[in-house]
Amino acid sequence: MCELCEHKRITEHKYEDDLCWVAKCSTHDLWMVVLRRHDSRPTRREMNHIVAVLNQLFDQGWKFRGYMSSTTDHWHDHIVEARDG
Repeated sequence: MCELCEHKRITEHKYEDDLCWVAKCSTHDLWMVVLRRHDSRPTRREMNHIVAVLNQLFDQGWKFRGYMSSTTDHWHDHIVEARDG
């Protein structure tokens, strides 16, 4: 089974709802957002929701790192905050 679908709570969680969850990545020292639905691409509606959630959680200037690393068939991305570089 997919690690992201299992959603084991092994790190600090910042947010969770029916579409996504946000938690510290256990591999990288970054927050990550994960689409709950097992798919490699969020729909436009899902992405709009994710962006709205992240705008509430993070200071202005956050951005997606822009690529999925080890798990490539379940959409997730790491959040880079302005102060992180």
